[in-house]
Amino acid sequence: MPKHPLQFLEVPRRDAEKQPVEIRIKHFGEIYGSYDGADAASQAGRCIDCGNPYCEWKCPVHTYIPDWLRLIEEGKLFQAAELSH
Repeated sequence: MPKHPLQFLEVPRRDAEKQPVEIRIKHFGEIYGSYDGADAASQAGRCIDCGNPYCEWKCPVHTYIPDWLRLIEEGKLFQAAELSH
């Protein structure tokens, strides 16, 4: 999907599917499912070029999320982890 500077306005935010409560109360595992590759790219694309990154100051570790997502997109997982530290 080509990058578009206003993608954060045009692509609606969609959370991953959550397991039903009846299943969640029986384990301590992850409650959210995962995105497929296309959905993950679409949702990440909303953020990478966001013109209004409020997520930086809302992030509990004050990570600049667009930079973190860009590193993940480039496959630089260890650098992304360091950015979170």
